[in-house]
Amino acid sequence: MSWPAAASAFVVLSTGCPAPGALVCDPQSPRELVAQADVVFTGKVTALVQDRDTVQAPPPILKPVLRFWPRQVPVPTIPTLAPGPGVPAARFQVEAAYKGAVSPQMTVRLLGIDRRFRTGETWTIFAASRQGHLLTTECSGNQSTQIDPAAYGLVAHRPTPATDKAPPQLYWALGLLALLALGGAGGAALLTADRRRRPAPADLKPR
Repeated sequence: MSWPAAASAFVVLSTGCPAPGALVCDPQSPRELVAQADVVFTGKVTALVQDRDTVQAPPPILKPVLRFWPRQVPVPTIPTLAPGPGVPAARFQVEAAYKGAVSPQMTVRLLGIDRRFRTGETWTIFAASRQGHLLTTECSGNQSTQIDPAAYGLVAHRPTPATDKAPPQLYWALGLLALLALGGAGGAALLTADRRRRPAPADLKPR
């Protein structure tokens, strides 16, 4: 890639905004486009969204009891959306996967080229993976149609269903909450039973 193209691409990747003027991209062969991409797939645009980063935070179910949480026990966390507007992105219903980890639904950040995409259109996306997110630019080689995989040295396959699992520590945290709840309920039941067994005040008078 020439220096002007590299500089323009760097501005797009680092700021999310195109450099002044048209972005200059050196011509690349189909196989070169595949080589520089981490993920390649064909899919239909289902929505244009603002993709927000995620942070690790305690699940809402734990927030009411965090003040009583034992200091020696780590607080479990789960991925939570960070505040802020996010980055322009497109969600895709994948029709064919070619390279990388591709699930049936994919979200790709559109750095400087979000206006090119329209809901309902079919695109072949060449995306790079950066810090847990997929991103694509004007120089990535995206095609507004399906491609001939053989021309790119690719073989089409089905996307892999995503498997979102809760972190293991969340299960024992919920178990601890359940034990505390059962203990509280058991204590309340014992207190109620004890009150019922106590004699009435009239029975305590000497005869």
